[in-house]
Amino acid sequence: MHRSRSGVRAALFSSLLAAVVALPATSQDFAEVPATDDGLPGAGTLRRYDWFLKLWKDKRAGWAEDIEKDQGAVVFLGDSITQSWGPDLGGSFPDLQVANRGISGDTTRGMLLRLDGDVLALHPRAVVLLMGTNDLEEGDAPEVIAANVGEIVRRLAASDPTLPIVLCKVFPSSARMRRPADAIRRINELQALAVAGHEQVTVVDTWSPFADAGGDATKDEFPDLLHPNELGYAKWAEALRPVLARVLAPDRDALLDRAEDRLRAVYDRGEYRARGIDVTWLAAGSTYLLGGRRAVDAESGVPREATPDERRRERGAGRRSGERVLETRGGDLFVRARDGGDELRLTDNAGGRDGVQNERAQWSPDGQRVLFVESDSSGVRFRNRLLADDPSYPSVAPVRFARVGETITALRVGVVAAEGGEVRWLDVPRPERGCYLGQVEWAGHSGEVLVEWLSRFRDERRFLLCDVETGAAKTIFQESDPAWVVASYGVNNGLEWLRGGEAFLVIHERDGWRHAWLHARDGAQLALLTPGDFDIIERVAVDEANGWFYFHAAPGDAPRKYLFRVPLDGSSAAIERITPVDQPGTHDYRISADGRFAIHTFSTFDSPPVTDVVRLPSHEVVRVLEDNGELRARTAAAGFRETEFLQIPIDGGVTLDAWLMKPPRFDVAKKYPVLVYVYSEPHAQTVLDSWGAAQAEYHRVVTDLGYLVLSIDSRGTPAPKGAAWRRAVFGSLGPLSTAEQAAGLEKLAGERSYIDLDRVGIWGWSGGGSNTLNAMFRRPDLYDVGIAVASKPQPHLYNAWFQEIYMRDREVNPDGYQRSAPLHFAEGLAGDLLIVHGTGELNTHVQITEGLVDRLIALGKRFDYFSYPNRRHGIREGEGTTVHLRSLMVRYLLDHLPPGPR
Repeated sequence: MHRSRSGVRAALFSSLLAAVVALPATSQDFAEVPATDDGLPGAGTLRRYDWFLKLWKDKRAGWAEDIEKDQGAVVFLGDSITQSWGPDLGGSFPDLQVANRGISGDTTRGMLLRLDGDVLALHPRAVVLLMGTNDLEEGDAPEVIAANVGEIVRRLAASDPTLPIVLCKVFPSSARMRRPADAIRRINELQALAVAGHEQVTVVDTWSPFADAGGDATKDEFPDLLHPNELGYAKWAEALRPVLARVLAPDRDALLDRAEDRLRAVYDRGEYRARGIDVTWLAAGSTYLLGGRRAVDAESGVPREATPDERRRERGAGRRSGERVLETRGGDLFVRARDGGDELRLTDNAGGRDGVQNERAQWSPDGQRVLFVESDSSGVRFRNRLLADDPSYPSVAPVRFARVGETITALRVGVVAAEGGEVRWLDVPRPERGCYLGQVEWAGHSGEVLVEWLSRFRDERRFLLCDVETGAAKTIFQESDPAWVVASYGVNNGLEWLRGGEAFLVIHERDGWRHAWLHARDGAQLALLTPGDFDIIERVAVDEANGWFYFHAAPGDAPRKYLFRVPLDGSSAAIERITPVDQPGTHDYRISADGRFAIHTFSTFDSPPVTDVVRLPSHEVVRVLEDNGELRARTAAAGFRETEFLQIPIDGGVTLDAWLMKPPRFDVAKKYPVLVYVYSEPHAQTVLDSWGAAQAEYHRVVTDLGYLVLSIDSRGTPAPKGAAWRRAVFGSLGPLSTAEQAAGLEKLAGERSYIDLDRVGIWGWSGGGSNTLNAMFRRPDLYDVGIAVASKPQPHLYNAWFQEIYMRDREVNPDGYQRSAPLHFAEGLAGDLLIVHGTGELNTHVQITEGLVDRLIALGKRFDYFSYPNRRHGIREGEGTTVHLRSLMVRYLLDHLPPGPR
């Protein structure tokens, strides 16, 4: 039967490895030579001479102190030939960081034992192997020696599938030294056969250049017929230099293949996605619902089957009243019996009016009335969207879209009797240009409705109490600001009633910080609950029975989040931190109805989340619900470098938060290209110390290719650093971000010599895509490569809801829109730019980007444009889309921003 050469090699390698006792699943770090061979990996001799035992221990103890210094080095693993070359290998490789891990007298089995501690612990950039003749001196067969070497290679390759491994053929010696030429030839033949075809291994012929006609070493280069002299080492270095230069040089296709494998693991297989847990507190006491079916007592942990009422989600509670259920159909409201009986139509104004919806319906506490919000979009203009149906005659679907300055949806609040009849429209202001509504709900009883009203530009907010009999409204709270009053969207909007409805808690920024205030029902200010120069990040819970207000905050530590509490009555200024101070990172809490326990989730940028039940206020862990152990182990095995969080002071007394990711085998003495990930708009922070933040897994793929990745939160991001920080960009999104991002990068590069300002890339999505364009157009001297995904280069064509908060409209702020639009600065493009957009965008319409494309063409600029058919803002629809897009971005970087150290 015919067998291919590769099949023969595979069979030989398998037979050689069969002679080796496999390494245990959990590797050991043998600080000293084990007293016996029992249970040890490998085969053959393990030396135990007194002088060798002492040398092994002393050498390895010294190297243990150098682990940090030698991270990412090219590691030389061997015996006395390697050891005698000296710690820096005689200065033979001045452009490389090297680490010598040779021990005189060591055998291949000894090197197998110390592989973890001496080599893998350094996360080497490459490994050079030369070994085997000491085994011959002890009488071991070439087959056993080659098998040990094969196991070393297998372990190295398993630790890092991209690690270059250089296997040097065993140097010639002499039969006088108990190392005969025929045995050395046989070792070299077996080793070369065993690794043939292995893409990570390069075999270097270090036998032929040194052997005489009989196959022995010459005294000119090996005076003792065993160890090379200066001439011999120079010859070895000469053989290695071109090989190391080649295997350490990044290969574009190999890097791309590796990246795509990782991207599929991340996005297709979800290997780095944290596992969540379905757990919620029940409405009373300290029992939580686990998996939607089991009710668990937090104290005892004893589970039971949840009752049907307990399984019913809060989401539907407001639409049920006894045996009656509210439904919305065709834009109108209906009430029907829970058992599916007769139904009653409560509104009839939507059915005949295109664009009208009656939504957010709620029963009154006494079940006699229904509260709802009418949304009338009939005045909002249509925008046509091409449908992916017949390629020759595609259909067009009209979609209502209110862009900057155009008519927005009209809103009003109504109350109708449960038996139907005339709607009572409440006297909520309805300006001609429109408004927005936040919290709309019954005000603690059935006679009044609370309405949170926001002006179109969100520069004014009011809370109104409306009488359901007359519709009359009175203002109990009002705030305004020349910029905006809404700084955290819905997270901290609304108010919470206290003292049976006689007081309320509200969060606002009138003193420059996002604080909680206590007011009487008539609006009179009673107390500031959270004094100090810090922001509430978000409210967590009001525990009125025990007199506490819980909230998330991070004073002086904007990337993180912790739990605090204060007395509800405002009697004390003492703010109590609940989260332990020795757990930096991001903590989220959901507190039980009785305030005794919390469901707590803790993660960092580099550590997957753990969800547990903790006791309050001691923070004692009662039980762990989900520790993501498999993900934690996978992450540890991947060997990611720890992400560095830092602060960058720039001119004007501004300090920017940032994080920096470094590639494997990072060498502080080299220079690396840097990719800046930017968002820097008021919708989100990127510098957050939490698992999965800021597209971390994608950026780990990028760092693995040899890039630094940097992200900076400049002013205007919604960081908990005061209202002035957040509102600094008011009037024009873009110019300030571009200036501060550049200043932060340049300041950091001035302090970190390894940042190569001759190789700088920047990329972002949505608002980050817009900031990428601004960076490439306004600072072409700094940025060489840009990737703008789903950007909005013409902000006046964006939606009114978002853009008008921060820039008003072009009628009142024409200069702000002129300065903000990347389109107006396109002539500055000098570097390589990739623009990516989905043609099915409903919000950032593709024509917003195509206007920039036309402008760049007219200017004669070189750039690249890739569109994804019928994909929306997330560009994820369709099989393979996510990995394809991420691979496209990686490919663009590799082609235009050379990776790796210099």
